[in-house]
Amino acid sequence: MCFFLKFTAIYHMTFLFYLKEMPVGILQTLLETFILFFYTFTLLTIATSREKVFRSAFYILFISTGIVDIMSLLFCFVLRLNSELGLSREYRYVILYSIAAGRAMLTAHMLGNAFITFNRYSSICLMHKYNKIWTQRNVFIIIAIQYGVSIAAVAYIAKSNVLYTQSEDGTYKFRGLDPNVAMITGSIALIIGIVCLVTSLGMNVKLFVKWRILLKNRDSSTGRHAEKGLLMYIITAFTLMMIMSIEDVLFAVSSATANYELFTWVNDRVFWMNDFMVTVPPLSLTFLSADLRHAILKIFLKAQSPILVTPVSHAFRGGVQRTTTEAQSHRRTTVHLS
Repeated sequence: MCFFLKFTAIYHMTFLFYLKEMPVGILQTLLETFILFFYTFTLLTIATSREKVFRSAFYILFISTGIVDIMSLLFCFVLRLNSELGLSREYRYVILYSIAAGRAMLTAHMLGNAFITFNRYSSICLMHKYNKIWTQRNVFIIIAIQYGVSIAAVAYIAKSNVLYTQSEDGTYKFRGLDPNVAMITGSIALIIGIVCLVTSLGMNVKLFVKWRILLKNRDSSTGRHAEKGLLMYIITAFTLMMIMSIEDVLFAVSSATANYELFTWVNDRVFWMNDFMVTVPPLSLTFLSADLRHAILKIFLKAQSPILVTPVSHAFRGGVQRTTTEAQSHRRTTVHLS
């Protein structure tokens, strides 16, 4: 026992040593890889599940927003490499389109969360019209609007020049976009963000007031629509929207005013903030949604389903007899050999 404790302490100290010595870029890359796999696993679990609840408008919108979150993670990885490695002007078009795509994904994320909020709002405040509003056709129209508006909002970035500063050793360092383009695209993103925030705030207030009234009256007609976990999720999404809007405003102001110090300060933190923004949705929904937890648990239970082989008397005919028993938590298959 004493040896085990000493070994554990040495292992822990070694792990902390290498963690401190590990470059921040590598540590962040490992974190982003984990986020990428976990988010993808969550989306695939929802998309491939046969449960009826995952065919609802809420989860379809979550998938559409999750796809843009994953794309945002990949494009921000390219921009982070440019910042850490100091890529030359040869990669300026890659950087330009990565910036455009990243900002488009951010706008799509804001719109997606606003539509998800409206979905929860209509499930409580427009309960009798919910099925008419969230038809399959309307859901796909909303997703098309989400993607279309986000692309149109950043299309002007394609005309921008990528600005660099040349160091004494001849290398170039990325400074940002053309101030005029940054001001225009930043203003568009700011308007969309304010509309999403104000609209979501109003719906959240009305939603929770109505929900509290239903709880006091013990109205059970809301059924599955009144699931507390999904309501708490939209509060988490709204908080993320506010944080990312503030960061986007600072980024636009620094680019438009050519404030290189502010741009550097924001740019050094934008990648960690994006990682945080992408991490919260799958983790919070897994924690708050009982349906998603059961679906994930079912996947692992199927993978670990035991097969027991037991010999029986030769009096039985048929050579090999397979007996399957069902349990609520797992499935067990017993093979009888004669």
